[in-house]
Amino acid sequence: MILAAVLALLGQRFLPPFALTERWLGDFRVATLVKAEAPHNDIVVVTINEDTLRLFPYRSPVDREFLAGVIATLDARGARAIAIDLLFDQPTEEAKDQALARQLASTRATMLVAFAGVAEGLKEEQAAWLQEFVPPRLRTFVNLAKDPLDGTSRWIYPGQRKDGVVVPGMSFALAGMAADLDAPLEPIRWRSPSQDNPHAFKAFPAHLVPLLPPDWFQDKIVLIGTDISLADRHRTPFSLMTGGDAGLMPGVLVHAQELATLLDRLPDREVSALTNAAITLLAAFVAALIFRLPWGLLARILLAGGLIVLSWTGAFVLFRYADLQVPLLAPTVAFCLAAWGLEVIGHRDAQQSRRFLKHAFAQYISQELVDQLLADPSMLSLSGEKREMTYLFTDVANFTTLAESMDATTLTRVLNDYLDGVCAAVFAHGGTITDFIGDAVFATFGAPLPHADHRSRATAAARTIDQFSRDYQARLNQQGISFSHTRIGLHSGIATIGNIGSARRFKYAPVGDAVNTASRVEGLNKYFGTRICLSETTLSDDVRSMCRPIGRIVLKGRKTPLAMHELMQEDVAQEDWVESYRQAYALMEADDPAANQAMADLARLRPEDGLVAYHLARMKEGKRVPLIVMAEK
Repeated sequence: MILAAVLALLGQRFLPPFALTERWLGDFRVATLVKAEAPHNDIVVVTINEDTLRLFPYRSPVDREFLAGVIATLDARGARAIAIDLLFDQPTEEAKDQALARQLASTRATMLVAFAGVAEGLKEEQAAWLQEFVPPRLRTFVNLAKDPLDGTSRWIYPGQRKDGVVVPGMSFALAGMAADLDAPLEPIRWRSPSQDNPHAFKAFPAHLVPLLPPDWFQDKIVLIGTDISLADRHRTPFSLMTGGDAGLMPGVLVHAQELATLLDRLPDREVSALTNAAITLLAAFVAALIFRLPWGLLARILLAGGLIVLSWTGAFVLFRYADLQVPLLAPTVAFCLAAWGLEVIGHRDAQQSRRFLKHAFAQYISQELVDQLLADPSMLSLSGEKREMTYLFTDVANFTTLAESMDATTLTRVLNDYLDGVCAAVFAHGGTITDFIGDAVFATFGAPLPHADHRSRATAAARTIDQFSRDYQARLNQQGISFSHTRIGLHSGIATIGNIGSARRFKYAPVGDAVNTASRVEGLNKYFGTRICLSETTLSDDVRSMCRPIGRIVLKGRKTPLAMHELMQEDVAQEDWVESYRQAYALMEADDPAANQAMADLARLRPEDGLVAYHLARMKEGKRVPLIVMAEK
């Protein structure tokens, strides 16, 4: 009992997946159960958004004369403090730079400006300019205290020590509090956005500040920062529910959440470490009592399961109505460990363990590898070898949109049935399932056992997956489920294959540039309207007649073009229009003006063909030679 509790607490403390799961459970409660509050009375956020940037001839850096005007307006309207979450790490127009510098120096309100150095990722010249532009008395660090496990902001950044002096983070500086760098990080007490107030604070676009009533800023702490896509946006507990870019919070709003936490000084939602340990020990004790009852195993399991459900429900109710967050995973694990220790240990022999291992591994990797693992456990070492292989990546088009429209039960059934079909196709052709990434599947051909025909195996598997996907899509569409098509990418090359990871957690996987290239090849389907895209390294003689050329593609971050082809089903590849496409493509390769008409004729014949439409659009822009440089991955 005590051992179970200790193991659960140690797992929570030292095992990253364990700790991260506990934090996700906390994030889920924050994202779903925190009650919406009225905007904070002391904090106002001024955002530079897309509408603001449209006022200027350039987007970045933000026009500094404009910023000077905003600060002057806020100062004139009696703002208590003004903090700028923007790095002035490079010169712009000299007159505008000087205007902002003068305004920073003359502002009557408490003034703070974002500061950073080389240690924060700036170049030497950027750090030098920033140090010269921002006076020491105005400097504050705007770093965020992110979880190293998943990059989520969960704690208040206290600051850092520079030249023996503690320079506080922005929220501590604005709250007028000294930061103890040696103390545990203080968790952010998140205020929930709502439909009426999506930012959880009073937030106004910067270009509207002169038009707003002066008393809206009187005696307020004003934070100025950006609210634009793909810039200074960060994961928060709310990201767990929304996902994508919509789930990322602008940095200036994270600072507002930190500041509100420090100003309000409300009790922490999370229980203390001592309370956590007591709850975990109690859970193990209850499990020990249950599994010593003179009942049948099924009855005890049902009782234990009911208590777990009841305790989790109670934890959510307690958070909602008492604003108190108790641990869930550690007590549950301690409960299960104690139960297992009393009921299961000593009743499994080597043969049962062997069957369990075989069943568990067979769901993810080929039967060949399972047999080798069972026959030679030494394969579980972290050693590897370089080998030429073919890598296959799949992805379901628009799956995120579909997932958001379905209930969890239906989504799980649809996804599991789909993945079963994809895995069956991979296994049928001797491939290994390397990883699942949501709806995406990563498979390797030519490992663990080398296959000289790994290219042929991979292309055959791709066509099987494509046919299965078509049938599965049609079946679901008849049921009213808008399941889309599968996009597949293939690339061959040398990579290191082996058990990659740590002694506690690893997976049999290839790593190397060829693998990265393969994942990008799959992404090309979205741009060209194709279903199976393979590089010239995978094009073998047995499928050449079933392929049509796409173009010579320079992938993002690369300099050398790589010829790409679309692999089609054999019956489609034999249709007359495919040969017409090849002829039109040959004219494009020769930079022959006749290619325009040939491709236009083909577009009228095959208006639904995305690749034809793509080439025709490029030729209308005067780009006839099929050398395509990708701007995105």
